[in-house]
Amino acid sequence: MVDPHPRQPAIDRQRIRVPQQNKSALHLPPLNQAPRRLDANRDHIKSQAATPLKISFFNENPTLGQLQSRARNELIESALSYSNQYLPHRQSIDLADQPIVMSGHQPVLYHAGVWYKNFVLSELADRANGIAVNLIVDSDLSNHHTIRCPDLASEPVRTQTIAIDKPDAVMPHEQRSIQDSSFFFETANRIHQIAFANEPCIAQRLWPEVNQAYTELSKSTPAPMLGATIAAGRHRFEQNIGLRTLEVPVSKLCQTTTFATFAAAVFDRATEFLNCYNQVLLEYRHVNRIRSSSHPVPALEQIDGWTEVPFWISSDQIPERQRLFIRNLPESFELSDRKQLSQTIPKADFISAFKQLKTLGITIRSRAISTTMFCRLFMSDIFIHGVGGAKYDQLTDAICQTFFGCRLPKHLTVSATFCLPTQVPKLSQADITQLRTRRREYNFHPERFLASNSLPSQAVELIKQKRQWIDSPDIWSLEKHLAITKINQALRALLKPSDDELGKEIESLTAQLRSSEIANSREYSFCLFGESLVDDLKRLTEKNFAV
Repeated sequence: MVDPHPRQPAIDRQRIRVPQQNKSALHLPPLNQAPRRLDANRDHIKSQAATPLKISFFNENPTLGQLQSRARNELIESALSYSNQYLPHRQSIDLADQPIVMSGHQPVLYHAGVWYKNFVLSELADRANGIAVNLIVDSDLSNHHTIRCPDLASEPVRTQTIAIDKPDAVMPHEQRSIQDSSFFFETANRIHQIAFANEPCIAQRLWPEVNQAYTELSKSTPAPMLGATIAAGRHRFEQNIGLRTLEVPVSKLCQTTTFATFAAAVFDRATEFLNCYNQVLLEYRHVNRIRSSSHPVPALEQIDGWTEVPFWISSDQIPERQRLFIRNLPESFELSDRKQLSQTIPKADFISAFKQLKTLGITIRSRAISTTMFCRLFMSDIFIHGVGGAKYDQLTDAICQTFFGCRLPKHLTVSATFCLPTQVPKLSQADITQLRTRRREYNFHPERFLASNSLPSQAVELIKQKRQWIDSPDIWSLEKHLAITKINQALRALLKPSDDELGKEIESLTAQLRSSEIANSREYSFCLFGESLVDDLKRLTEKNFAV
């Protein structure tokens, strides 16, 4: 029985850390428990199916079960339609009672640990006889026209960039076009000039797929976007190596009937949603000792009768996305960015009017928390997050339970660490800390580091005096402190050659540590790796499902 007045769930401090060892992975819970979590989620979803989504201006409130059924059909229809633009045509899917496994990321050439989620996504759906859908978060801002890599020829090692396209203004991925297609098509050649392994890099197999994806997308879109082209090429490559997934952009899901219904529910009780959102955010910051007003997300605001809701708004005339504010009027909602954009939606025909906004040149998109809330509440049986998404989705869980009166199905947290084979030794801060600790001990216990068999008589006498002062009955006095300090300084002078060497060693290790951190970073794009990365990711996936 669903609690009609659910309490806000407690927020605990999470300590989720990315794996440190090369070729290792993080799974919460372990992957061999993922099928059971999926089954438990499906039972939980069915138990809440009769819960109504309360919207005061609807003639009849739909239930979660009704919305979930429609949302899943819309998801698969959109994903098939979108993926079929650049993949070999796939026939329609009969959903029946198949589970839906989802994950998502921005359409960029992300690092291998993020790519690992796609392997887990495909494998889990295959084991559950379900459907895998990867969400392309094209509503996020695009500032990725380069990829980073280490410059091993520099001393110390520095980061260099490889351009994918010519620069452009920062804008959402769905709006960011390719500035120079000829330059873009030659990206693999620029990557190939920087080799990190004695084998072909993935970019050499990936980029022909990216170029072909551009050709296929051009048949339905005059000028394919940069992010869409990269994501489509990666998806084609994944199909070639055996992954079985569909993909769909956030921008497509935001045009569905279910999304319009979700927006209606938030608009209808916007002030209540804002209060719930901000209260949960405040508790999250308190528990995690966060002082920043923008982390993990900014609070929603109420200004001059306008209430902020967790969506973006933009238009053909004003393409820069802005925060969406609404005013709840008796017969309609007024939408605005509180700058230049303004549009009214009648309550009597809300769904139709909301979906027609695109024809008026107005775009509404979900923000981070509302995106995952929408997908987890209506579309998927289980969602696979990375470390960042898993942390902020504590907010999503608490907001949804408090506002909608239902619990979201539990997600999985998956990530991995893969480092380029740079041959640069891996150091840690602990190596330097140990030397600094020793150098600090020179100040307070120099006698420990003096060779006892070759001490000058003066040093022997000083050590004797220090022991006498330490053993003196006074627990503490200024005279005792000054005497011991003076003796320590005299003894430390005898360690100067060793101290100078230690200082140089610390300075050298500090420079080496920075080089090591750059060379052995886990953040480099998967396309820089050799093709053996694919086999490594497959083995890691299979191993962790079998454990």
